[in-house]
Amino acid sequence: MSRWIRRIGYVLGTLVVLIVVLAGFVAFKSGSIVSQKYAVAAEPITVVSDSAALARGQHLVEAVTKCTDCHGDDWGGKEFINDPAFMQLNASNLTRGEGGVASQYTDEQLTTLIRHGVKPDSTSVIIMPSDAYQDLSDSDVAAIVAYMRAQPPVNRTLSKPVLGPVAKALTTFGQLP
Repeated sequence: MSRWIRRIGYVLGTLVVLIVVLAGFVAFKSGSIVSQKYAVAAEPITVVSDSAALARGQHLVEAVTKCTDCHGDDWGGKEFINDPAFMQLNASNLTRGEGGVASQYTDEQLTTLIRHGVKPDSTSVIIMPSDAYQDLSDSDVAAIVAYMRAQPPVNRTLSKPVLGPVAKALTTFGQLP
């Protein structure tokens, strides 16, 4: 009987060690993936803020890209996902207000963000559907940027994303965009 208890103890101890090693690997690997730098060439763009461009930008934002679905009707950002096991994620404030990106990013940086999901620090945005926007024409992206910059400022500073264990595992194994 004592021999079986010892064997069960060895098996359980081995499982605990394997789980700890796997958790450490997932934490390390997901962190390196999230902080990975991407080299994306700046795309010069000319933003015109006339009434036609703003109307086109409004149409694209409301009917095509649906930016406000994630970033809120006031463009000030909002809670997007709040599940500690998965992740806590706020969609960014896109206005010129405090905590917003419109006053911090150039037109070219916003273009890179929209088309490629890459921030000025060369890291990627978590859950940005940029693959759906990469084929937008220069004039369409310029209209979106013009419309974004025309929005009233919203002073809202949002917390940075926090990946939970499920999101870290999905990121590690290439299942989270």
